[in-house]
Amino acid sequence: MGFGRDWKDKLRSPLYDIVNGPVPSWGQGISRPVKGEKTRLYKLTVRAKGVGLMKVKLRAPNAEEAIKYAKNRWPESEVSRR
Repeated sequence: MGFGRDWKDKLRSPLYDIVNGPVPSWGQGISRPVKGEKTRLYKLTVRAKGVGLMKVKLRAPNAEEAIKYAKNRWPESEVSRR
């Protein structure tokens, strides 16, 4: 459990790219609602590293799920509801 083990494990993870950092997770129930699920449109503000402020609209069953979907699309970003 020395210094080297943590970063080597992180680089071997399928959710981490050596060049670009964390890899987004996409799919039904992860970055968007499950097909046929009753949803509403939520307005969110996303502040990702190296990118300016983004204002996005996502469909989700509730506000918490909308924030979860945005965080899965843009890992290591700050997401808030507008």
